[in-house]
Amino acid sequence: TGRRPTTSGARLPRDGAGTKDPKAKDPLFNQCVHTTDDKPALLFFPWHRAYLHFFERILRWAAESTTLALPYWNYSDEDAARILPDVFRARSYPSATGMDVPNPLFEKNRRPDINDANEPTPLDPDTVSYSDAFGLTQFVSTSDGNDGFGGQLVPAPVHQANLQHGGLESRPHDVVHDGIGGLMGNPDTAANDPIFWLHHCNIDRLWNRWLGQNNVNPDVNSAWALQTLRPECSKRTS
Repeated sequence: TGRRPTTSGARLPRDGAGTKDPKAKDPLFNQCVHTTDDKPALLFFPWHRAYLHFFERILRWAAESTTLALPYWNYSDEDAARILPDVFRARSYPSATGMDVPNPLFEKNRRPDINDANEPTPLDPDTVSYSDAFGLTQFVSTSDGNDGFGGQLVPAPVHQANLQHGGLESRPHDVVHDGIGGLMGNPDTAANDPIFWLHHCNIDRLWNRWLGQNNVNPDVNSAWALQTLRPECSKRTS
């Protein structure tokens, strides 16, 4: 894992502030709903960047720290890193009083072999590969398939059930979600699993790396440029 760097290009400000107003509308963003059935794929990257940004602001407020940064899980570049980090697999941890307490980063419904505390199964190399996505030089896919890094473009934000995922969203994004399983395997509940945030910080980092290879984000018309990236509520779990 590593700290998610400040990226160039489209970037949201980071002032370390959260909301302390109990009357604020949606003071927390609840859990993320992300599916291209509801959000055209062109918005996949900036929508999740906004989601990460505001979650990070909430954490900074709660921790009373202006420098706290979400880490990313770099599962692609080293074989050893394909194992779910041990802090997410530990069932408990010693508290300040010396008592073992349940680990809030552990999620019991993940794939059991991935989640094993002692001998976890690593994610498959094909699952975490971004080579196909980085081989694409255009951001927008054609109407015939996912031959673009970022996905298909439609004239305006509309429901489009058959929209193709872009290259990076298809892999490693989608297959890492499925490979971990449990809450992560369902867009309605994925953000309830703490590993979601490290996964999406890495996807955000890879987007920036792709742009650093002399690739560019698409020019968009006003129907896209003026969209409000507002995360929706999803199903809570007990």
